[in-house]
Amino acid sequence: MAGAISRIDVVVALGGIVGVVEVPMERYTVTCLKAGTESKSSGNKVVAPALIAPTELQTNRGVAGNEMIVIGVVDTRDKPIRNRKIKFGEMIKLKAAIRRGLTFGCGFKVVSCDAVGTESQLRYAILRGGCGDGVVIPTTRGFLSDGYFTAVSPPFKMFELVGSDSVAFHCNITICTDKCSGSSCFREFDEAS
Repeated sequence: MAGAISRIDVVVALGGIVGVVEVPMERYTVTCLKAGTESKSSGNKVVAPALIAPTELQTNRGVAGNEMIVIGVVDTRDKPIRNRKIKFGEMIKLKAAIRRGLTFGCGFKVVSCDAVGTESQLRYAILRGGCGDGVVIPTTRGFLSDGYFTAVSPPFKMFELVGSDSVAFHCNITICTDKCSGSSCFREFDEAS
């Protein structure tokens, strides 16, 4: 006599909604064959507890400059992504570049970035104090600056904000009086030592 076969699809919320950020979930298919008393189980999956980035208090000090620095979305090969929707879970990076106004010998660092839902206007800080939030970007990583013209974020999976179909990124940048290359995150230097 043939055993009965049962199949069920299970969606596991390994990410789900963390605060206002929606991150990808995983789908598993479970198949059961009822044939006697045998049983098999799959391997275990280690899941870290969810993190929720607290709000960062930001103040701007100093004189407003006439520099023009643009932030864009690039793929993992640093090619600009334009005129297409970025898929949920797609690996991307943010790239800041000087367009005009910075004096030769000066540089810049990206110190904070918020993702802003275009419909809901909800804000979520993905970079605080130069370091990642721990949900979208690891807390030990920051933007890498060449010291003069560009700074690039670590790669991260595109996410959604609750109540919005699209997301804009707003970043605060500090202009240095001389070359300031390397990571915006002090923890990245600590790990390298």
